[in-house]
Amino acid sequence: MDFKEIINNIMSGMSGDNEQDIKYLNEQMEKYKDHENAVEIIRAIGRKLYDLLDDDKKTEITKLLGNYEDGISMIIDEAFFQLTQNHDSIRAETLYRSVIESIQDMFKDDEEAEYHSFDNIFEELIFKYLEKPERTLRRSTFDNAMIYYFYGYCLIENEKSEEAEQALLEAFRWDPVKPQVIFELAEIYKTRKDFSQFLKYTSLALKYAYKANDIARAYRNYGYYYTDIKEYETGAAFYYLSNVYEENKVANSELFYIAQSIGKLPDRPEPAEMRALCEKESVQFGANNDVISIIYQTAQALEEGGIKNGAVAGYSIVYDLVHDEDIKKRIDVLTANEPPIQ
Repeated sequence: MDFKEIINNIMSGMSGDNEQDIKYLNEQMEKYKDHENAVEIIRAIGRKLYDLLDDDKKTEITKLLGNYEDGISMIIDEAFFQLTQNHDSIRAETLYRSVIESIQDMFKDDEEAEYHSFDNIFEELIFKYLEKPERTLRRSTFDNAMIYYFYGYCLIENEKSEEAEQALLEAFRWDPVKPQVIFELAEIYKTRKDFSQFLKYTSLALKYAYKANDIARAYRNYGYYYTDIKEYETGAAFYYLSNVYEENKVANSELFYIAQSIGKLPDRPEPAEMRALCEKESVQFGANNDVISIIYQTAQALEEGGIKNGAVAGYSIVYDLVHDEDIKKRIDVLTANEPPIQ
C-alpha cells in the first residue's frame, strides 16, 4: 500500500472513543516505525493523536513547545542584533548556525504536506495559485526563510560564497516567492559572472514581485547585464524603466557611466518602445498581472471578512503598482477615522 492508502486504512480503524483510539494510534505508530514511509506515517498519526488529546494535555504540550521556541527566538534576536547593530558578521554567523542546527530536522516535507515560512498571506497565495503545489501547505513555527537568508548574508560578508549559496538556496526553498531572497541569490551569480543563473533568478524575482522597489531592482539587474555585455542602449533603457518604479541613485549612476562610455546619454524610451524591448528580450513588462489579481482579490476577501488592516495592506500594494483611483478611494474609505498602519 502507498502512503495515502495506509493512512486511510489506519483512520478507518478508529472507534470514535478517544481513549481507545489514542491507544490504537500508538499501536499503529509502533507497527509502522520501520516502514519506508515511517516519517510521513508517524507525522500523520501524530497530528491525529494531538486532535484527540483533552485541552489540559494540549495546553501542557503547547507550554513545553513554547518554552523551547522562546529559547530559539532569543538566539535569533541576538544574531540579528549582532549583525545589524554590532556589525559582527562572524558572531552572527555562529548564532544563526546554532539556530539552524536546532531547527533543521523540524518541519520536513512529507507525502502529505510541504512546509514553508511565507512572509505574509499574499506571498502564500501567490505561491499557491501560480505554482499550484499538490500537497497541503503548512507553516513552520519560525521564519526559516529569513533565518537562512541572514545566515547566507553573514557567509557572504565572511567571504564564504559556496556556503552562502547553499544557505540562500535553502532560504529560497522555504519561501520560493520572496524577492528579497531571490535577489540575494542573483547577487551571488552576478559576482561570479554566471549570467545564466543571474538572469534566471532575476526573472523569478520579477515574476513574483508585488512591490514597486522590487520591480525596480529587477530592471536594474537587467540594466547591469546589458551594460556589462556592452549593449549600452538596452542597458540604459532598463535603467530608465527601473526609475519609473523607484528613482534610484544606482540607476542614475549607471546611466552616467553609460553616457561616459558612449559619449552621450541615450534617450529615454517611450512606454510603447519599452514594452516592445521587453517583448524582444523576453523580459516581463511591469508587474505580473496574475500577482496583482491575487493580491486584489485577497484584499477584497479580507475586507468582506472585516479584516480592515489586511484589506488596506492589499489594496495599498495594488495601488502602488497600478495607481487606480477607485482603489485609492477604497483605501480612503477603510482608513477613515483609523490610525495609520504601523
